[in-house]
Amino acid sequence: MGEGYGLECERCKHSFEIHEGGGFLDYGIFRTEPNGKPKFHEYVGTAKMIAEINDIMRTKENVAEYHPPYDPNKKFSGSGWKMYLCPECRRLDSRYYFRITFTGGEYEPPYHCKKCKKKILPAKLRKSGDAMRIVAGKGIWWKCPKCGHDKVVYNNVIICWD
Repeated sequence: MGEGYGLECERCKHSFEIHEGGGFLDYGIFRTEPNGKPKFHEYVGTAKMIAEINDIMRTKENVAEYHPPYDPNKKFSGSGWKMYLCPECRRLDSRYYFRITFTGGEYEPPYHCKKCKKKILPAKLRKSGDAMRIVAGKGIWWKCPKCGHDKVVYNNVIICWD
């Protein structure tokens, strides 16, 4: 199941939507679409990344999409939409996360910020008392682009999809 939810700055009410999960994509990103292209072509976004993945699939051994053991307590398992945060400009985005394993290594998508072009990091909501904050990596906290406040609350936007 995939879901989307609305968040807003606790102070100025600047709002945004985040999408997480995979819905029917749990069938695998390497599944071939009717047009003959693998499903990941639709989600990764850049020709360079598609070329990197195609090269891995063509030249590496034992290529597989990584799926961790199922854990009912985790919202995220393996591949799907995930929240990302730019460590430079603090812009939030939802991007499609996946991991490919192969003999001798692995590949995760190196996404970049649409605004400042820096590499973005997977982020999480963290409860802090009654408020929530968004964090990525080791202490990179989201700050509202309008007022600089760092706490968010849910608004009334909720989206679920399969």
